[in-house]
Amino acid sequence: MIQIIAYFTMSLDHIGRLFFPNIVLFSLLGRLAFPLFAYGIAIGYTKTSNFRLYCFRLFILGVVSQIPYFMLFENYSLNICFTLLAGLLILRILDIDWQYYYKILAIFLICTVVVLFGFEYGLYGVSTIITFAKIKNLKRNVLVQAILILASVVIYNYSSIQFAALFSMIIILVYNNNIPFLNRYVQYCFYPAHILVLLFLKKIL
Repeated sequence: MIQIIAYFTMSLDHIGRLFFPNIVLFSLLGRLAFPLFAYGIAIGYTKTSNFRLYCFRLFILGVVSQIPYFMLFENYSLNICFTLLAGLLILRILDIDWQYYYKILAIFLICTVVVLFGFEYGLYGVSTIITFAKIKNLKRNVLVQAILILASVVIYNYSSIQFAALFSMIIILVYNNNIPFLNRYVQYCFYPAHILVLLFLKKIL
């Protein structure tokens, strides 16, 4: 159910950005999407049996989606798949048995790539993934996320509407013990497919 809500709210967000920019409700509901995807990555990391394949699929999905994404939103950011991949890699680095200074260097390099190449949601997005993976206490998680959102509003000049993302915790709390995953093909095809559909609608409307 969490995945379904994530895809649904993401679609609403994109529809609102393209066709109904003055209707705030689309943006409010859209703020729920990324934290749900970030939570999915945190859970997926603990459940995957093949980490490299998991990363490879996210990378290919990002590459396949990038040109339609650019054409749809007309910006030079790298799409959300790359952000999710960066967060996934950092989770792995945190768990690898390396000296701490190697971990710091590797994480710094990934974060540098995130900033230089303009990954969607930037360091806020990566930090949200790490927060879900490493902070299990609900109250602390909400507090840290609120701090991250505040930082994103200041640093990235996001709208204060971004604070609506905190309501995603209610969805996670309700469905935390019941997380049926969608069919793998649906998971990986939905993102590029919905972008192509919206791009088509944008061209004809």
